[in-house]
Amino acid sequence: MPRSEKALQRDRDRGVKRTTMKADKLFDELGRTLLGSPNVATTKMFGGTALEVKNKVFACFYKGKLVLKLPRERVDDLVASGGAVHFDSGTGRPAKEWVAIDPSRGKEWLGLARDAQTFVASSGELCERGVSRRQG
Repeated sequence: MPRSEKALQRDRDRGVKRTTMKADKLFDELGRTLLGSPNVATTKMFGGTALEVKNKVFACFYKGKLVLKLPRERVDDLVASGGAVHFDSGTGRPAKEWVAIDPSRGKEWLGLARDAQTFVASSGELCERGVSRRQG
């Protein structure tokens, strides 16, 4: 007997909730790990928790995905490999140095977040020395 559309929708909703709950836990675990790093603190971004280094956000959790600030080329590579998209906060204009990573790539989240932390922490130093990361 075919399943009703209502039953199918209910199962899809449960799957989304399970994925979001799993992603929530992944981000919480990532946050606990990174908060032990020097100069890392929490802040608010898009109504949720974000992680910052030297008062600059490098990671946040938004709509079930890990959002990270990384070099533009790295963002493009992650998007090309699947399970990631250029981050758009709703303006219709994707950010070039921000990527939203799906929970399906959850095993990579911590390593990528550490890369984002390093990128953001060092980008301030480059700017202070008069070197733009956009050069080159």
